[in-house]
Amino acid sequence: MNTKYELIIGVIASRNNIYDNLVNIYWKYIIEYTNKKNLKLKIYLLYSNEFDSKIININKDNIHITNIKDSFIPGCLLKTISFMKYIKKKYNYKYFYRTNLSSFLIIDNLLKILKTFPNNNVYAGLPVLGNHGFPNYIKNFISGAGFFLSNDLVDNIINNEKKLINIKKPDDVIIGKNFEKINKIYLKRFDIIPTKSWNSGAEKYCCDNFLNKDDIINILNSCVKKKHFHIRVKIDHNRNIDLNIMKIFTEKLYLL
Repeated sequence: MNTKYELIIGVIASRNNIYDNLVNIYWKYIIEYTNKKNLKLKIYLLYSNEFDSKIININKDNIHITNIKDSFIPGCLLKTISFMKYIKKKYNYKYFYRTNLSSFLIIDNLLKILKTFPNNNVYAGLPVLGNHGFPNYIKNFISGAGFFLSNDLVDNIINNEKKLINIKKPDDVIIGKNFEKINKIYLKRFDIIPTKSWNSGAEKYCCDNFLNKDDIINILNSCVKKKHFHIRVKIDHNRNIDLNIMKIFTEKLYLL
């Protein structure tokens, strides 16, 4: 437990052709970038036992594998807590960030965000101020696409595991309920999504078709300038558009 990190990033990961390609054209390179730069952060992809090293070309030191079956409910929560227990034993760290494969991270801006956080009681990310149309959801929690927790709040989740895993709701709603009385830190996010999409409250670019390379680079440059650290790319009707965007983003920032 001697290794010290400012931040541990856990990425909810599962297997299909699109996700495998996202890992190999983007996550592989951002992991290599952060490892070679000796930054005080470490990225893990959180897989079930369906992980296949012949297809996913990632260093084993950046993979966490469990026997938990992939699912939205309760799989995301169970994977997250399993990983929290793993890093508690292995590392000395200040903050934890949970995200997913569809998230492009601008590492330099992310590290600047960390410097604004207090040491304890950090629950931060894009706020979800509605309840998704479900009356029994709380109306103020942090989006599960990307949330920060300080070390002490990770311990709180581990200590309350038995209670939390019996709640049949999305993991971000459960975590939000658990920290309902914590003062949340609201952060910005940029979404690239279809025209007909649920309004997350993030700044967004609506995209229904493939973009040319110049437009994609302009979006990235704008996000860097505006100090965004998280770009969520999810064009549900054609995830190949996501792959094209992520590939160009990665070439611009992370190909060493």
